Amino acid sequence: KLLARQAAELNGAHELHVWATASRSEWIDFDKPSAVWRVTLIDDQGREVQPLERTRLKTPQAELDAFFPVQGRGAALQGFYSPWLFRFPNQLPDGTPFITPATRRVTLRFTGVLGTAEMSWSVRER
Repeated sequence: KLLARQAAELNGAHELHVWATASRSEWIDFDKPSAVWRVTLIDDQGREVQPLERTRLKTPQAELDAFFPVQGRGAALQGFYSPWLFRFPNQLPDGTPFITPATRRVTLRFTGVLGTAEMSWSVRER
C-alpha cells in the first residue's frame, strides 16, 4: 500500500526541494498568505504552474550543518535557513502534460517586490 501511494504521489506531481535563507525569517515563509514571493514552475514555452503544496520541512541541526557548514554562514543568519518541499502539478489545467518530449528546460521562479530569483534545469528524454 505504501509503495502504491508513493508511486501515485510521484506520478501526480513534480517535487522540488529548496533550501532558502534570508536576513529576515518572514521573507522565507512561502506558505503564508502574506508571503512576499510568488513561486512558479515555468517551461521553455512560457507555460507555468503554481505549487500544489508548499511545505516547510523539519531538518535536524546536524543535517543543516552538513549542507551549510557554520563557517560558511553568518551567525546572524543561522536560524533563517529553511528547507522546503514544493509540489507542482504534472499536468496543465487542460489536462496536457506540463513536461513533454519537446520540453528542453524548466525554471523555478521566485518573484516579488524584493526581486526575482530563478533556477533552471535542462530536461533530457529518458
